[in-house]
Amino acid sequence: MSVDQTWTIPTKELQVGKSLKFDLKTHEGLLLQKAGVPIEANLIAQLDAESIRTLVLHEADPTNAEHSKVMLLAAFDSERVALFQNAIASTTASLSKLADVAHHNDENAIAAVRGSVGALVLEAKREMATMLAVIASQQCSDKSSVAERVLTQSTKLSLLGLAMSVARNDDTKTAYEIALAGLLHDVALIKDPSCFLIGSNSRFESFRKKYRRHPIESADLLNGLPGISRNVLCMMMEVHEQADGTGYPRGMKLEKTLAGSSILNLADAYYSLTEPIQGTPMIPADALAYLCFHTSLGRFCKDSLRLLIDCLSIYPIGCLVTLDDESRAVVIKGNTGSPLQPVVRMLHRGSQEVDLSQSPRSITGPYVKHDPARARRLDKSRMQEVLWRTDR
Repeated sequence: MSVDQTWTIPTKELQVGKSLKFDLKTHEGLLLQKAGVPIEANLIAQLDAESIRTLVLHEADPTNAEHSKVMLLAAFDSERVALFQNAIASTTASLSKLADVAHHNDENAIAAVRGSVGALVLEAKREMATMLAVIASQQCSDKSSVAERVLTQSTKLSLLGLAMSVARNDDTKTAYEIALAGLLHDVALIKDPSCFLIGSNSRFESFRKKYRRHPIESADLLNGLPGISRNVLCMMMEVHEQADGTGYPRGMKLEKTLAGSSILNLADAYYSLTEPIQGTPMIPADALAYLCFHTSLGRFCKDSLRLLIDCLSIYPIGCLVTLDDESRAVVIKGNTGSPLQPVVRMLHRGSQEVDLSQSPRSITGPYVKHDPARARRLDKSRMQEVLWRTDR
């Protein structure tokens, strides 16, 4: 069912030299004029000659997720988009296969994972913006199983960690190890997702203690396999360690963990808020503001937060925003040094691309449709709560 918005207007209201905000179409759907193009006298004369007395103004509904995704990816080279989509699909498939055979120490399975991650590292170092857009466009459907959600989140965590590593100008080996650790750290949960069948309100402390061991169990499963270095194993076990020592499984403070672990810790918290395995997602812009607040309290690494914002901006890539003229857009790129002024693509007006750091226009906030099934705004009364933890 279409969710587009349409308005019927009489042709006598059209004025030469004026431009419309939306595409101009006949009732039959024939495009007469693109949005933003000034109306010319010959168009009005043509309509009069053909006895067309009414027209339809058409605006694609920006709350249509599929439309927004298309608009996001259309801002990038289609071949590069397809390359990243295929590489990400291959990585997710190889991770799924590894989870199935991890207890057999299958060297072919780990080789496939390593090859997929290695290819993504090289592509990310060549051109990161397209990768971030593709990551933002990929989300699990409501019908996805828990295992599928864990697989998808592990892959996205890996790639966001990779992007942050590239933004830090890490060498190829370091970026590869961070991406590999992010991909593999939940392999024990992929093998056995049954813990998610128990609601967080029904979990006993004994269950939580067992759950908090899953990073160690993941590392134990892969210990000794070719290409799984000590650094990778350590980062796998440290993804859930918090800078202030309140994380798990060992309660290690920031100075005791590897630098790559703090990157993965923040990326994991971001996806736990915006694309949780269970529960209602949070608006990405609110999640970033929330993480900034908790970083100020010492719970996350400040340097890692800067990297995350450099990659995504305060209004993260892929999210819908409202501008100061009440028009709507999708964020397509961040602007390093200008986190509140990303590059956006308008959802009407001919799909115009606007770099807000070079424009007088500004974002007034995220666009939110009042639908309980969609991502929620953060209730300010909950700002002090620890909401990213999945062991609750």
